[in-house]
Amino acid sequence: MSTGQTSGRAGALVRVLAVAAFACSLALPAGTAAAATSGTGATPVPAPEAAALAEATGMSRAEAEIALDLAARINRERAALGIAPVRFDVRIAATSLLWSRGMPSGGYRHDPAYPEAIRRAVRAPLRVAAENIHHPTAGNELACFGAADRPQAACVHGDFMRSPRHRANILSPLVTRVGIGVSCGEGGATMWVTQRFATLRREATSGEIAALAAVQVPDASSAPPVAAEPSGLRCPA
Repeated sequence: MSTGQTSGRAGALVRVLAVAAFACSLALPAGTAAAATSGTGATPVPAPEAAALAEATGMSRAEAEIALDLAARINRERAALGIAPVRFDVRIAATSLLWSRGMPSGGYRHDPAYPEAIRRAVRAPLRVAAENIHHPTAGNELACFGAADRPQAACVHGDFMRSPRHRANILSPLVTRVGIGVSCGEGGATMWVTQRFATLRREATSGEIAALAAVQVPDASSAPPVAAEPSGLRCPA
């Protein structure tokens, strides 16, 4: 079953593969999250250095730093609720970058074939695939820009965490991997962000995924974001 929604300048989409049902708005009591997520077998994996990520994907050094900053924020949010971390997958990040770079000319929208793009990149069947996209612009989200007139990475994360659909993807105990592609516009005036999440079929059984799909994650009113503080990271002018 798949569910999806695009709202404003940020969009979220999730697909669960080979599972009978999925509740997109996951909300979990903080005290039970760790036990509920243990079935995925996710373990902390060091993220690549920015230079290595840039070389592997074609992102600039600045874009790679923003991508890794966003990934670190995701894991801080998950850790605060006892949810297992996601590992940064460079192969998935490369697919995310291609989509981020294509949106300026192709339109601000989800890739309808993103699960297949992930599957080809990792060369393995998937249990779960999800996607967040964002495009902060000076015309619609002035708070993201500030005096420098360039979007901030922290603002992108904050926007995601204030949106129930994006937050659900970020905090989903169903996913074990993330790959983020950031594309900065000319002069740093725009930023295109694609976050793709996945769980490989070998990383969880269909029974484990079905059990995790029933878990509830606290909404923003009871568990506000913990990793939305400014970092100074912006697209370069």
